[in-house]
Amino acid sequence: MLHQPGLLLALVFALCASLIQLPPAAAAAEPGPDETVTASYTYHGDQLAHVIDGIISYSESPKNRWTSYESPNSQDWIRTTYASARTKDAVGVYLFADGGGIREPASIQVQYWDGQGWADVSSPTAAPAQPTGNELNLIRFDPVASTDFRIVLTHGTAKSGVTELRYWDSAVEPLPGAELVPLGIVSASYTFRLDQVGHLNDGIISYSDDPKNRWTAYESPNATDWLQSNFGTPVVKDAVGIYLFSDGGGIKTPASFEVQYQDALGQWTTVTGQVRSPQQPQGNALNLVTFDPVEAQRFRVVLVHAGDAKSGATEITYVDSTRHTLPAEPAAGTATASYANPGDPATVINDGIVSFTDFPRNRWTAYGTASATDWVETAYPQPRSVNHAGIYLYDDGGGVQAPTSAEVQYWNGTAFVAVSGAVSTPVQPKGNDLLLIAFDTVISDRYRVVFTHKGGAATGVTEIVYVDDQMQPLPAPPAAIAPSPYILVTSPELGTTVSGETELTFYSPDVTHVQASIWRQPDEAHPDPNGYAYEFPEIALDASGYGSLAFDADDFPRGPLTVVLKGWDATPAEDEEAVTANSYVQLYNEGGVAWRIGLPAAPPQAQGMVVKFQDDFGGPLSVSKTGVGTTYTSTKPDWPNGSQFGEAIFNDPTDPVNPFSILGDSFLRIRVTKAPDGYVDPMGWNRKYIGGLLSSVRLDGTGIAATNGYFEARMQMPAGKGAWPAFWLMSQNSFGPNRLPSSAELDTIEAYGHDPQGACQSTHWWVGNPEQHETNCASDNFAYGDNASTWHIYGTKVTPEEIIYYIDNVEVWRHPTFEQANTPLFFMINLALGGGWPIKLEPYHDQLDLYVDYVRVFEPASGGGTDGSGGNGGSTGGNGAGGANGNNGSGTVTPGTSAGTGGSGASGGTSTEPGQPGPGNDGKSVVITPAVSRQGLSVTRSTFDADAWTTALEQARVDGLDTIVVDVPARGAIEQELPLAALDAAGGVALELRTRTGSVILPTGWLKVSSTDAKSATVRLTGTGSSLSIAVLIDGKPVPADALALPVTAVLPYKPTAAQLSDPEFLVIAHAAQDGSTGIVASGRYDAELGAMRFSARPEGTFTVAYRQPSFADAPAQDEMRHAIEVLAAKGIVRGVSAERFEPRASLTRADYVTLLMRLLESELSVVGRMGGDGLNIDDARAIDAHLSFVDVDSQAYYSDAVAAAQALGIVQGSGGNRFEPARPITRDEMTLLTYRALQAAGLLEASGALAEGLLEASGAPAEGLLEASGAPAEG
Repeated sequence: MLHQPGLLLALVFALCASLIQLPPAAAAAEPGPDETVTASYTYHGDQLAHVIDGIISYSESPKNRWTSYESPNSQDWIRTTYASARTKDAVGVYLFADGGGIREPASIQVQYWDGQGWADVSSPTAAPAQPTGNELNLIRFDPVASTDFRIVLTHGTAKSGVTELRYWDSAVEPLPGAELVPLGIVSASYTFRLDQVGHLNDGIISYSDDPKNRWTAYESPNATDWLQSNFGTPVVKDAVGIYLFSDGGGIKTPASFEVQYQDALGQWTTVTGQVRSPQQPQGNALNLVTFDPVEAQRFRVVLVHAGDAKSGATEITYVDSTRHTLPAEPAAGTATASYANPGDPATVINDGIVSFTDFPRNRWTAYGTASATDWVETAYPQPRSVNHAGIYLYDDGGGVQAPTSAEVQYWNGTAFVAVSGAVSTPVQPKGNDLLLIAFDTVISDRYRVVFTHKGGAATGVTEIVYVDDQMQPLPAPPAAIAPSPYILVTSPELGTTVSGETELTFYSPDVTHVQASIWRQPDEAHPDPNGYAYEFPEIALDASGYGSLAFDADDFPRGPLTVVLKGWDATPAEDEEAVTANSYVQLYNEGGVAWRIGLPAAPPQAQGMVVKFQDDFGGPLSVSKTGVGTTYTSTKPDWPNGSQFGEAIFNDPTDPVNPFSILGDSFLRIRVTKAPDGYVDPMGWNRKYIGGLLSSVRLDGTGIAATNGYFEARMQMPAGKGAWPAFWLMSQNSFGPNRLPSSAELDTIEAYGHDPQGACQSTHWWVGNPEQHETNCASDNFAYGDNASTWHIYGTKVTPEEIIYYIDNVEVWRHPTFEQANTPLFFMINLALGGGWPIKLEPYHDQLDLYVDYVRVFEPASGGGTDGSGGNGGSTGGNGAGGANGNNGSGTVTPGTSAGTGGSGASGGTSTEPGQPGPGNDGKSVVITPAVSRQGLSVTRSTFDADAWTTALEQARVDGLDTIVVDVPARGAIEQELPLAALDAAGGVALELRTRTGSVILPTGWLKVSSTDAKSATVRLTGTGSSLSIAVLIDGKPVPADALALPVTAVLPYKPTAAQLSDPEFLVIAHAAQDGSTGIVASGRYDAELGAMRFSARPEGTFTVAYRQPSFADAPAQDEMRHAIEVLAAKGIVRGVSAERFEPRASLTRADYVTLLMRLLESELSVVGRMGGDGLNIDDARAIDAHLSFVDVDSQAYYSDAVAAAQALGIVQGSGGNRFEPARPITRDEMTLLTYRALQAAGLLEASGALAEGLLEASGAPAEGLLEASGAPAEG
């Protein structure tokens, strides 16, 4: 439509007529922050802004870094842009390396923008000489002035990472000096990708997965690996404690290790005088080494791996034993108090749990004490050096409040005395916060804190931590996270059986209203065969926070029944967002309507297959710990005794707590519950919950498995933070006594209880050749309901070439098959906890249920291939080799899968190639479903042939449609190969490339390359969260800029924050071009209906969503005018004279107005797509011959490109003598004439001079009125 360009041009005309002023040439700087950064690539899990936020962190706490993980480039750059030219002669690059996928680069190149291109700085010298991870890399060079600098990182064996990037002018700014890091910065020669080297000095010693806190060299290609500690400046050390980790499998105690230091010459030297305890390395224990004192900045431990296993460690601590105690095994100590409230014992203050709420209730209080002071003491089994106490004070605002003072004391052998040099932060104790007290180092085995209570109240503490900051990290401030809002069901008991009239009562301190719904079978008003969410009238909670819901369970499906409660606070405080809370209430309906009970017919994706196994759980469950004599095994069947994972113990029916039940002779229920007090975790991991797992293979490797089959299960999952249900497949030959070391894993569905709308599929080839890992997570996979509100079918089809994942028989992901996936696979179904997410099940009374209706396995029928697919609308389809002829189905189909439902067309032939789909028609456009394949695990390749293009083009013309859509069912990096015929003009029919992470619409005539000029054409789209990279390749090379004739329109899905949604006009698109230039795409805007950003631009570079809200101190007081200025400034259409000033009353020059007008045309006319008639657009100004330019327009002026483009389009014609007079103030009649010509150039005026129909529709005003108001002349 043509509405928006006309409206915006009218807005600008009105705005300029009153007060818009663009900057003079001397003040062409874009308003905004003094320093901004852009990058050639940013991994979606990291943030580029972290490199200039002042936070240097080489660990996950905090995770504060940029990385180029998964970048397709051999080099990546980070560009720093200043508001004005700056002189710099040094750059500090704080490199991040995790020893796995992120390591130090092979080289760092420093460049600056010289006005024409990127130039290398002169005489660079680096310290250290070679890039080194997890420390400052300082590069000095000859002074140079520029607005733009960048570092170019040439990747080495992995991709690169940076936690901070700083430039200096050493003439006026001090360069960073030696910085003491008390615990050292730890790095490693290799780190397994699921572990973290930063765990080695975080103060947490753990030999189990609770918590999983370790470094390992699992899968390292090296016979030896080292762990380095860099203290930033030379320090004296004479002992090291190495807490070795061993799991008895792939991670074992090293054969030996050596302690080394780096001498003044940079050589690594073994320390002398070593005394080891124990003599030989011992796993899951402290290995203490004392040695002759040595002063050095860097120390390392070199581990020699044992046999085929690798080494692991959970902590490394270096000390100077003349000032501090030697490292020891962790000991929490024994806590006592002078008085404790009966419900709040002192024993919890050293259990590692900080909680200021009742979830969990974990605190000591002196509530009820008769004393003005009380103490809490911690006694240790042996003396330890301490110089800090971290006291987490609890305060309920009533009878328990922060004390007036807290004094730290220690036992000196005869009495408790106060520590010396005590400094408290904050000075005055504050409730529900950390009170950190630093003092001179003392050595004792008993410490206490004496609290002076506040008048009328008593003191409370949730944790007290004593540390020596040379050996352990300081206690961390509590996370500033408010308790999660919740809805708590008070009756009936969760998971209970209901029937007939049922009342549900619930409580919430956080919300005032609740909307309840239950999934219901179809009825006359709701005929969808999948059912619908029946919503009850809104429920208002009473003044105490209680509410209730009454319903007749007989009106709803028999079996598992989930009541979804969605609550909100209808009266939020001013300037605060409304609080929301949800609860998925699981019940079992023993009455109700029999709906979708039993096994359905085989799905289309199982065509050509036969059922090998199926279980609809109509009888007793056949399961045991080993699988011998039963159908299932109740543990992951690792030889010889099975294994476990997650934060819930996988129990068997013979255990004291049985997680399995068969309900109604129809459904399997796997339940997670809190383990009884004193329950012993068989793995020794101290897990507190019990869950369940079923495996179709036994511990000896025998059982149910299929090669190149289809596996599916129908399940209804639980919500609840920490829930981790899954249906997954593994290779049978990886289990049993003759197992292979590698294993294939295909996760049909992994769900996480905090996000019921989400679904993840994953593929792994553990120890594969090559090892492979990829995950696909999305929140739009469900066509109805979510994973917890109703049933869904989850399936995986394995073919020799591809693995395809389905939800409710609709494909959601596919990737190439790898070698071991083409062997027999078996399935597992489990309800676990964790999966990397925190666990909070108190609102569900520590109980969750996973329901399974059925599971079944198909395998290929012998003696024939799988049916091929036909196309749409009567086109001929091909067959799979050896299969039956495929029929055409209505709707869009994918090559190599079954046709959609509907009437049959002509039969396919007997070709052995997959059929090419014919185009479909969705009523708005012609849809082509391409053939999709994967290149590795990161790139999806999409193709369709010339016949499909020709057929689609003919159909579009016949149906009067203006768009052909290529629908690519993939996300991430996508390469769309275009048939050469699609490069030729399509007579007004646009081509849309639609993917799951962004779409691009290519207008007719967008590319100045015809089918006769090229051998191949590819459009590359890479979506990474809030950014979209676009590249056009002709014959495998990037297309020249002058060949991109017209802008394209792009759609980038984006979910704004609540703050951004309050004023979405400030959402913009930032562009980083391949040449390093950056800017704002003026056409970028948020489309609420699409839930996406829309913009038009040349298809080149990376486009990223940003939120810009500029503010000018002198902007007009009128809200509407100020808002208009700020919005246009955010989009780069207008500028201030500086970052702070707009000068609204300054006169508007001719150059100013033309620049404004052309920026607006540039932002809008790509929607129109016919600027200049022959594809001429604003960017073509660069190609205009110099003799056509005005003699008084400086080619370096901020307005030169805009004036040249306006001249080329006939908008400006000069004032005679080939002059433009850019600095002369513009008159109202000149503004009117230029606006009129711009409207003509945009195609918004008909040849007669009347406003085009689209503009009339948008304005709602008659043409005569608009022309009369504008004073537009009758001819241009």
